[in-house]
Amino acid sequence: MAEKPELAVVPHVRLQQKYSVQQYTSWGYGPGMWPYYGGYYGVWAGAPYTYSTIDSYTEGTLILDFVDLSKQKLVFRGTGTGTASANTESNAEKIKEAVKKIVEKMPAS
Repeated sequence: MAEKPELAVVPHVRLQQKYSVQQYTSWGYGPGMWPYYGGYYGVWAGAPYTYSTIDSYTEGTLILDFVDLSKQKLVFRGTGTGTASANTESNAEKIKEAVKKIVEKMPAS
């Protein structure tokens, strides 16, 4: 007869679309006298301009609940977050690494 397990691991996964916005300001060429044939241009500080970049990505969160089955009580909850991609092999490696880090943080019985 097989023994009843004492601990259950209940996984939860959440995917969420995220956006990263970066804003940059540039001041052109900067102040100075620019020589040319026949004289100098006057001091020109340039005009500031601002531009932004927006990147979207999918954030994945893995939650592992470790439950004591005899007491029906949550013993430990571990989470890991990372960027998910369309590459399933890459995601599988990230999940393995997240599980390893979560288990390392689990307190000793």
